[in-house]
Amino acid sequence: MLDVSKPAESKLRRDVHLEICQSLQYPAMTHRYDDVLEAYPETFEWAFHDPTEEQLPWNNLARWLQQGHEIYWVNGKAGSGKSTFMKHLYDDPRTRKYLAAWAGDVRLCISTFFFWNSGSREQKSQIGLLRALLYQLLFQLPDLVPIILPELWAKTYSNAVNETYPKQDFTQFWSFRQLILTLKALLHQKSIPLKICFMIDGLDEFEGDYEELASLFKDITGSRHVKACLSSRPLVVFEDIFRQCPNIRLQDLTFKDIERYVLGKLSQNDAFQRLSAEQPDAAPRITQEIVKKADGVFLWVRLVVQSLLNGIRNRDELCDLWERLRLMPRELEPLYDRLLELIDPVYLPWVSKTFQVL
Repeated sequence: MLDVSKPAESKLRRDVHLEICQSLQYPAMTHRYDDVLEAYPETFEWAFHDPTEEQLPWNNLARWLQQGHEIYWVNGKAGSGKSTFMKHLYDDPRTRKYLAAWAGDVRLCISTFFFWNSGSREQKSQIGLLRALLYQLLFQLPDLVPIILPELWAKTYSNAVNETYPKQDFTQFWSFRQLILTLKALLHQKSIPLKICFMIDGLDEFEGDYEELASLFKDITGSRHVKACLSSRPLVVFEDIFRQCPNIRLQDLTFKDIERYVLGKLSQNDAFQRLSAEQPDAAPRITQEIVKKADGVFLWVRLVVQSLLNGIRNRDELCDLWERLRLMPRELEPLYDRLLELIDPVYLPWVSKTFQVL
């Protein structure tokens, strides 16, 4: 074996660590997260504050981030904005601030994954989930890799020292069983004290056994140093498993967010401002009607508002906008069909992308 100096040894260990981490990566690992739209400004602010009396009852999410354990379940009907909410929660610095309070003096690690049933095989499978979670955790914890993967580390390190080519072949190594064993080894190790929070979006977009997936998270959050914030539609299987967990029904809490979005998007349009000035009593009623008909479905609102803005560009008057709104179906699937009938061909790419990412 070659004699390796200390600086060279440090670089070698960094290279081996990176090689092992990169073996877990796959091309579409963050595509769904990247595609999810950012939250509209000043929406979802309630999530970082205590529940108020005017809201329907929900479990305090900020308190769970700071003090809670096990699972917090974000559920909501299709199109209610769960993915945007989860992305906002993951990105907002207050989440890390609250989780840091939970971690105290212990090292905090956050790992996330966004399922997508329209994506690649990995984006909707447990193998894809586990590879993504382990990649993030091992990347943050280089000192743990040789502890929980001693044989893989030794072989990869030896190959690197001896400049063995081709490099280590990981193709067969990361089986489902190996991924589960590695994750559990990381969660149960005692060498480095950790607090770990998983943030997982779209359990219902998993292509497999929902009960098995939910049970995986119930299992790994059994320790007080691991917890998970999970989102899904309120399918019976998830309701049965998560019924005792703190939770929110997203559509119950987004009335003011939807109102803010509608007012903001319409008020930014000069033509709508003109129509509002001409008919100051009629224009606000359109906003109220959109919010009322939305019934908490943010996606419905986005699509309807875009349709109204398209109408305004075509010089529709308020009576025309009211007629557009009256003809909009309340359910998403019929709404898609209706919009495709009405849409100018120039907007078809936008509509197609919106349907896919939301």
